[in-house]
Amino acid sequence: MKKESITTLIIKMSFLFVVFMGVANIIIGFRALLLGHYSYSDMLISEWLINYAGGFVRRGLSGQMLLSLYNIYPHSIIFTIVSIYILGLIILISIITIVFKKEKWSPYIIVFPICISISFLGARRDYWALILSFVCFMLYSLCNKRKSITFLIIANIICAINILIHEASFFFTMPILFICIAISNHTFPFYKRLAYSIISWLPSYVSFILVCIFKGDPTISAAIWKSWNLCFHNFPLGDYPPPVGSAVKWLTYDTAYAFKLHIHRFWNSFFINNIPSWPFNLYTIAATYYLLLYINTIKINVWKICPVDKIVMGNILIVQFSFLLPMFGFLSCDFGRVIMYWTISSIFIYHWFKNYFSNLPFISFITTKSIELFDSLTWLSKKWIYYFILISIPIAGSQGSNILSCFAFIPYGWRITFGERILDTLPIIE
Repeated sequence: MKKESITTLIIKMSFLFVVFMGVANIIIGFRALLLGHYSYSDMLISEWLINYAGGFVRRGLSGQMLLSLYNIYPHSIIFTIVSIYILGLIILISIITIVFKKEKWSPYIIVFPICISISFLGARRDYWALILSFVCFMLYSLCNKRKSITFLIIANIICAINILIHEASFFFTMPILFICIAISNHTFPFYKRLAYSIISWLPSYVSFILVCIFKGDPTISAAIWKSWNLCFHNFPLGDYPPPVGSAVKWLTYDTAYAFKLHIHRFWNSFFINNIPSWPFNLYTIAATYYLLLYINTIKINVWKICPVDKIVMGNILIVQFSFLLPMFGFLSCDFGRVIMYWTISSIFIYHWFKNYFSNLPFISFITTKSIELFDSLTWLSKKWIYYFILISIPIAGSQGSNILSCFAFIPYGWRITFGERILDTLPIIE
């Protein structure tokens, strides 16, 4: 067997290995849940419990719907949360696969964390935020094609719902939709385009302003937790009564403290003391940009493969990254999740709005120069180099970076026997 064919075989077999690890992660996560290794206080569970029991507050819509459902039909809310999460994972993977098939791209990177990390509750509500974002993009595209305001109204409703579920969705959805309306009405004077864009998405902007104002406080946090007392009593899990959940506690933190914490997370130590994580984070950003530009480097021939328009993809990645800078900088400490926002939303934007991004002054120049640089480095075109970059991206989570997060084929937070985290066996540097 030739050397090239051996390399190709190893690369393709690793795709199946990543899928296996993801499925194993979910199965082991379910086992951990059944054995009682999760509790209502866990971040992954408690963020779904935020509701409007203490008044309007950010991220409360999904929890309010779950609380209303529980009041109608008492049941184990954790299994409902897990079911919603797994359903979201299946739908999002299906959407991404359909997009790759329609664009005729190689689906190799779909199962890797730069695209989607297959894990048990690891992405929290992110899958649904991205699904709703895709629906909003689709509806606005239909609005443009059919010249129907009905699609715009429905898109506004879904955007508003998405923001009320998690305000992070604003950053990877609304700025792009704002720009698309401005570009599609390019014959109008600038002030008219600006006014039309604002008016078109006014309900969504109002929703975002509201969640920024009503951030929460200790009184609201206590009321939210108290509203679940009946569920905690009827379906105990771990300690009773459970301590206030991590995500609900976040509603009590002031803005300055949250910003300081998030900024610190970007600069925190990696997995060896005194080695900062920010160089690895910058490497992740640059590597992700390269990997999506050359998305067909490793081909899986399940359908006909066609080249990606590198200029368009590069422009979208740069624009979308600029909109997500607050999330990368000071609004989030979950670097791996923000990378997923960036890559998946950019793929969706390419699918629906590629014609808007073929020629952007200055940005197209940067994209062209970066492509010329990558092409000049001939070793980058090799499959095994692309593969190494793909699996070597460090995924820095909210608990700080660690040795296992250096390798993307090991799911972050993977649980081993009886639900104990493999990460807990290694020191994590805060």
